[in-house]
Amino acid sequence: SSPDRMDAIARLAGVVSHDFSNLLTVILGHTDMLLDVCQDNEAMRGSILEIKNAAESGARVTSDLLAISQRQSLRPAPVDINAIVRNLSETLCQIVGEQIDVRFDLALDLPLVEVDALQYERVLRSIAVHAREVMPHGGRLTMATTIERHANHANVVLRASDTATHTQS
Repeated sequence: SSPDRMDAIARLAGVVSHDFSNLLTVILGHTDMLLDVCQDNEAMRGSILEIKNAAESGARVTSDLLAISQRQSLRPAPVDINAIVRNLSETLCQIVGEQIDVRFDLALDLPLVEVDALQYERVLRSIAVHAREVMPHGGRLTMATTIERHANHANVVLRASDTATHTQS
């Protein structure tokens, strides 16, 4: 049926865009390192900036494709937020680059949370991209998980803070 076919296409688009996004993250991380190394070579810097601009454009297209696929097929499931952060930690460090120190302060024994894991990963990557943009000359990004207990419920919270803006999300 047509809805099943559209759902399958959305899932495929999500998987492909997620994998492609990871590749672009590596490319962007390496272009930033090359730009630091080639400060005195304008010709080389121009070529590297072209690669970086193309990769950033590809990342935007990939992000849009991923967003469309997720809107069509959200897959919330019980997940361990800390496991998602740990599994993505190397990618997050690549996104921000070597000039930014990334720290993780993950609370023990968090309950599972009902979220779409791919969408949550996208949020974490967006936080890292934002940190890279607001701290081009370095700083620290801290991601911390906690549990906030209330009278009749508890919330699992991820706080992201950076030294450039002193903001929390």
